Amino acid sequence: MDVILGDDSAIQATGVGCISICMHAEGKSSPAVLQDVLHVPELHSNLLSVSHFTKRGSEMWFVGEGCSILDQHK
Repeated sequence: MDVILGDDSAIQATGVGCISICMHAEGKSSPAVLQDVLHVPELHSNLLSVSHFTKRGSEMWFVGEGCSILDQHK
């Protein structure tokens, strides 16, 4: 699967899987699982796809330098 970058170039994703993460909100931490995560060895940082989240029913709010991700239950 190709991942299209901001300059319209493409790099190859070599795998797809799930990862466990810890979400931080309002002074609390809770576990979460991100599904359909692409492994892209050529990328040297982590990226989140806004369209991937919103297609699955999540909402994303960007305020200042922060971002909130809300699932279907808010």
